[in-house]
Amino acid sequence: MTHQPPNDDPASPQPWATSSSETKTGGDGQTSFWQRVRRRLAGLLRGEDLLRPPPPLSPPDVRPIGWVRSPLTVGGPYRTAEAWIVLYPEHAPRLAGLDGYSHVAVLFWLHEVRDELRARTQVHPRGDQSLPLVGVFATRSPHRPNPLGLSVVRLLEVRGHALRVSGLDAADRTPVLDLKPHLPPYDCPQDVTLPPWSIAGHTRDAGSSAEAAAPGQ
Repeated sequence: MTHQPPNDDPASPQPWATSSSETKTGGDGQTSFWQRVRRRLAGLLRGEDLLRPPPPLSPPDVRPIGWVRSPLTVGGPYRTAEAWIVLYPEHAPRLAGLDGYSHVAVLFWLHEVRDELRARTQVHPRGDQSLPLVGVFATRSPHRPNPLGLSVVRLLEVRGHALRVSGLDAADRTPVLDLKPHLPPYDCPQDVTLPPWSIAGHTRDAGSSAEAAAPGQ
């Protein structure tokens, strides 16, 4: 069976181009609108546009909001260690209300990952040669095209434009890109499954860093 690519004619009706009767809250009009949206999306997923790359974009304008101060070096035992996240002073107002949360998600840039390591496509998880070679996107390895790190940490204190935390898997001077409150209703999905090799690796490494930067990770 062959599928026709989606109609790119700008004159053709679009799912968001609805009549006034379709935009009313509730009723058959609203149902009809979402049915049209689903049909359009299904057609897109079957068409050639799904795999067509978008036009070139400018590099994202991402700027660090602060940095990590920690006694840890790369691969240190981070789970119980305390650290400070120091923000640039202009970000202090953005911390208002954060102290009401017990945990915070920290997004940071693994600045010590060299370019040749960013080019890797497959690794042994945690540098363990007994585990299968898998794609970097199936691991938490720092050796990835964009070496972003993510930790959910316990928030111990907010002081001015700095946060005292525990469980931060980032070395001293690591640039911090963003902070978000940890929200279990959204961040903890149900029915989670892991491949057997991942379970075996984490069981073996219990109590140590899952991101220890061993050679070949």
